[in-house]
This record gives sequence, structure tokens and C-alpha cells, in this order.
Amino acid sequence: MKGILLDDNGDIDFTGSDFAIGDDRLQSAQIILKAMPGEIKESPTLGVGIVKELKAPEDPFLRQRIKKNMALGNIGVTSVNINTTDNNIEIILRDEDN
Repeated sequence: MKGILLDDNGDIDFTGSDFAIGDDRLQSAQIILKAMPGEIKESPTLGVGIVKELKAPEDPFLRQRIKKNMALGNIGVTSVNINTTDNNIEIILRDEDN
């Protein structure tokens, strides 16, 4: 999926005098993970609120909610692995062609 890329500060990345365009799936996945439900006004059910989730007791449905939210954002996910001992989440995105 191609789109406008953001820099490390979350601002629009200007390369030269134009927008930087490229594969935006990773940055979109990060935004969906960090956003609380209702924070993205165009899609009020979109968002995982991962920062809050990692501070709360383990949610047995977190893996399914991540997959559902990624699907709502048109991001294909192959697998989601959650390691609760070190708060590590690994999300494998599906190849863009699949």
C-alpha cells in the first residue's frame, strides 16, 4: 500500500520539496496499535490502545483485537505473537502481493 510517509516525529516527511511516498503499511500498523478506540474520528472503532493494554492485566482477546483492527485498516497480518514477560509484541505483516 503506497501513501504519504511520516518522519520519526510523526510529521509529514518532506523529501526535497515534495511529500515522501512509499509503503506505509508499517507506519499505519503502528498508528492503529497506539490509537485508542474513538481517537480516529473517521473510524471510531479503530484502535487497539496498546500502551494501556500492556499496563493492564493480560487480555486473552488481545491477539484477535489486533488482527481485527489491522483488517479494518486494510493491513494483512500473517501472525501475532505476544510475549507477556517482556511486553514484546511481534506482528508479521502479509506480503503486499498476497
